[in-house]
Amino acid sequence: MKASRSNFRCRLIFRLKDMPSVVEDTGNIDFPGRIVDEAKECFVSFPGKYASGWDALIDKKAEHKQSIACVFLCTPESGLGQHAQDPTKAEGVCYCREIYGDRDHKQMGYLKLLRKGTDKVQEEEEKQKAQYTKTVVIREEASEQELKKAEQEAKEAWEKNGKRASWGCAWFEKWKRNVTAAVKLDQQLKVVFFPGQVGRGKVTWKDLPKENLWNGIGCGGSQKSEIAYLDMQGLPYVQTDASRFLRREFQWGSEVIAMLNGKWQKGMIVSPPQPDMKCSVQCSKTGCIFETDRVRHGDTIRKLLEAVGEYRFLQMVENNLPEGVELVGSRPQESILQDGEASE
Repeated sequence: MKASRSNFRCRLIFRLKDMPSVVEDTGNIDFPGRIVDEAKECFVSFPGKYASGWDALIDKKAEHKQSIACVFLCTPESGLGQHAQDPTKAEGVCYCREIYGDRDHKQMGYLKLLRKGTDKVQEEEEKQKAQYTKTVVIREEASEQELKKAEQEAKEAWEKNGKRASWGCAWFEKWKRNVTAAVKLDQQLKVVFFPGQVGRGKVTWKDLPKENLWNGIGCGGSQKSEIAYLDMQGLPYVQTDASRFLRREFQWGSEVIAMLNGKWQKGMIVSPPQPDMKCSVQCSKTGCIFETDRVRHGDTIRKLLEAVGEYRFLQMVENNLPEGVELVGSRPQESILQDGEASE
């Protein structure tokens, strides 16, 4: 940091120069929900197809600090591929028929086509999950004969498993418990829809078995089941937009870790997420600005503040400032000396 004149005020944004070389893929992490006793709100439904949104939602360092009823299961220990008894049905009958209806083997997830470019690591991960969901995994560029064989195997697995969802319905029972816990705490329930589609795509509980749940309107297939249950139970909820949620999480100046050309880069938000879920990030290392729809909280500075305490940290900064520079305060993720240049 250089002082070119005395008695001036500048804005400093502190960022670490290095970051871990490996960032976890939350798509392979079990998430049973998180009910926070002191929270005022609870996210009860979220479109999981938006990786950045899901990352931001479940991050313990997220800005929202609210409860999350949403459940994501990816191991047999957590419930992947398992089914839960529907209390309104005969013994041995799970929720699948009630919330998904009669769907073919593809809709029920028994055939997984890997896109071209899928690396060996991703392929192995999918095959590991397939052991518990009875899914047939094959690359889309496989031969016609191989694809035909895979199709037949998927159909047989679907029939053998009672034509139920390959991923199971144990998640639904866990989700219901989380919702019940949030309601008991008098937390406001919140449902997040696709960008620009708030309130669209809803299906009534009785129509779930016959409607196209994966039509891409409003929300995801399992979300439609969640929302239908809330409506059936008469539970009120607030509706919001996924891009609006991201804009609140990743505001201008937020320290982030963002995906660029398949690699995670440390940077800073220079344009918050738009309706297409993309935001602009300035790379800390190169200074270049790029667009991405994969962004995560870069909480290194917040961790530092938690470790040493914000007051102590600001005292340390003030003791090392050039003569004539005035310390005027701080904001989340930043130490601020107003109206000036960012410094590392």
